[in-house]
Amino acid sequence: MTKHSQSTHRSGVTLLEILVVTSILAILASLLLPAVQQSREAARRMTCQSQLRQLITAAQNFESTYRKFPNGTSHKYELLPFLGETAVFEAGKTNGGEGNLFDDDPLKDTYLPYLICPSDPGATTGEGIFGTAFGTTYHGNAGTGVLADGFNGLFGYGADSNDIYPDKAVKTGDITDGLSNTAMFSEALLPNSRQPRVTSTWLTPTEYFDPEDLPVLASQCNSVPRNPQESGWEPTPFPRGFPWHGGGMGTALYTHTLPPNRPSCTNGSSVMTGIYTAASMHPGGVNVAFADGHIDFVSQDIDSNVWVELGSRAPSNYDFPFSSLERR
Repeated sequence: MTKHSQSTHRSGVTLLEILVVTSILAILASLLLPAVQQSREAARRMTCQSQLRQLITAAQNFESTYRKFPNGTSHKYELLPFLGETAVFEAGKTNGGEGNLFDDDPLKDTYLPYLICPSDPGATTGEGIFGTAFGTTYHGNAGTGVLADGFNGLFGYGADSNDIYPDKAVKTGDITDGLSNTAMFSEALLPNSRQPRVTSTWLTPTEYFDPEDLPVLASQCNSVPRNPQESGWEPTPFPRGFPWHGGGMGTALYTHTLPPNRPSCTNGSSVMTGIYTAASMHPGGVNVAFADGHIDFVSQDIDSNVWVELGSRAPSNYDFPFSSLERR
């Protein structure tokens, strides 16, 4: 019997096939990764909106109880009982509460996670003029610019204000622009080195005193370059958002002087009359919580005058002579 030998053929993967498969996988990854990132950011943005809704509800319940909104410099402390944080509120009372922001302040070491948006990459603790403290992403609306309009938002300085910068205890009936057209809270980024232009507050070289100079100050602040310190701009020693429970202009409150995601600045040596702008890492804009309880995502390219009007509880005393500002 004759044996017939059969040749065997081994099938292999060629280099060309490997390159084709690798290219396909790279293309799929490039398509899927942005979708995954967008999905994650959408979830983070919804979390921020949910946290803002908690603050709105607390502020509305506070106003229903006391017939006024809380004082701007201490509004998150005053809202604690309406946020289910009665124990933290009582702890603050034992050592000065809202008026005590220094090293012996018991509230600085209290971390409330729902006060920080998960999209905010900044450090949750910061070192400022009040020592080390936990911070917050969410700031109360102080109005369109104290230099021109005083405190014409929902939060101000109360008894600590004066005749030059008028303030009052605001109640729902004072919001004549309509609750749905008046901002209550928005976002401001905690300090981080990746976004210094919009996460720090910059000292302007000139202090303005005339209300009609607010647009000049706004334009000067908007001109802060991408890398400010390389161009000679100096940041203030107080980081925005610290401490979470108080501090006033530049720490707990924001203004509608400049549209979202622009810089924040003092007015020369004046902190109270500075510009403190809403900012976030959400692509294209910021979340804004309105006095009627609804939340909108507002574009950073919104018309400047529309943004100004959303910041006032009544018609603003001064109109900006421009419709938009370049976002650098």
